[in-house]
Amino acid sequence: MYRDVPWLQPSDRYILEFMASARTARGDPAEVTPKVIGRNTTVSRKHAGARCRELTKRGLVERVDRGVYQLTDLGQEFVDGELDVDDLRDL
Repeated sequence: MYRDVPWLQPSDRYILEFMASARTARGDPAEVTPKVIGRNTTVSRKHAGARCRELTKRGLVERVDRGVYQLTDLGQEFVDGELDVDDLRDL
């Protein structure tokens, strides 16, 4: 799939899956920083920040504050496997 979507990188799945698993006490998507992503995945903080900015442009993640990101409904659909390659190419 990653080869078929020019902007998508394998590390994006790790970032999005981590963000999908990070929840508040109420069960809402948690707000996370690249540093938190870096500490909890195999992705470096610097790379996580760059990818979060790209994923924000594509609508899979939203920036809620400077350096703070949250998974969108579209991002959750990606994690759940509900988007196909054609959907991703068009983002």
